[in-house]
Amino acid sequence: MSAALPLPPAAPLRPEDFDAALVPGFRAALRAHYKALTGVEQDRIARLHAEAARVFRSRDACPVCDAPADAATPLPEFSQPHLRLLRCAGCQLVYSRDVLEETTDRARYATAESAPGSVPAAFAALKASAPYARLETAKLAYVAQCVAGFRAAPGRMLDIGCANGATLDRFAAEGWQVAGVEPAPDFAAAAATRHAAVRCGFFPADAPPGPYDLVTLFDVLEHVEHPRPFLRAIGDALAPGGLLALQVPNFESPLVQLEKSRSTVVTLGHWSYFGPASLVDTLRRGGFRPLLLQSYISELDRILAHPETELRAILGPWAPAKLGTLRPADLFWRMLGFKLFGIFRKDGQESPGE
Repeated sequence: MSAALPLPPAAPLRPEDFDAALVPGFRAALRAHYKALTGVEQDRIARLHAEAARVFRSRDACPVCDAPADAATPLPEFSQPHLRLLRCAGCQLVYSRDVLEETTDRARYATAESAPGSVPAAFAALKASAPYARLETAKLAYVAQCVAGFRAAPGRMLDIGCANGATLDRFAAEGWQVAGVEPAPDFAAAAATRHAAVRCGFFPADAPPGPYDLVTLFDVLEHVEHPRPFLRAIGDALAPGGLLALQVPNFESPLVQLEKSRSTVVTLGHWSYFGPASLVDTLRRGGFRPLLLQSYISELDRILAHPETELRAILGPWAPAKLGTLRPADLFWRMLGFKLFGIFRKDGQESPGE
């Protein structure tokens, strides 16, 4: 009897494999969830505006390079009440001059899902929906695939802002020893039912102690008022050769540039707004060097819903004669996806065997 032929390797995942714009019916299926999430978020923002004199304060310098805020360029078309966006004259980071007092800001994330008008409750319902969960699962498999390109052997990992534990689930399935820290108590409790090393609170004070071979940071860095010391603390938690994998909204996405202050990216709680160059610069100042940087999640269907004249003004001369021929990859390789994803290593450190 002849030996069985080996199975061919699975085809590598691509960003197109989890792009919502390519999934028929995705927007309609999740419309109610996004409407509910937007509604409770707007209610919470209105309450903060009502207490503005007590809960908001103004920053005098760029949070990354310390250049004076008075020298920065105002971006009024992207600004909202108590959210005045500036472009730094030194490092070109876009940031909010206004921030919430720390206790108020932290309380927003530490709300229980069961609380009336809870943003975590609406977000939990969105994440639990089948269409969203399918794409999130595929994205996390892609992230794990990218990490494996720089570290083949699993080790210890920490997910900062682990929510309900989906990222922990993916890396545990890949053989990693996982831990997480999450400020929302119900999210943390849900993740802890599957992963013992999950703590409720904020990094670094409440996180399980390192060292870690991998830290994941998804849609968190834009919420951090002081990115440099935060990144330094991550570096301190990493073992020699350890990796940082992160995702942030891309301020240079055509959708953000089209929607301006109406964009869901431009919101209270987002204190820094990154493009590819400013993200790399921020990570370098925080002690990390890039190994991989890319964009994904095109939002192409939402982009193409805008008038052609507006869209051509944003895309520039590279736009095709027929905008309907645009593909997600056209945005991805130009770093114009809705999200930026990168893998970084602490400066001066190499992985074992490098």
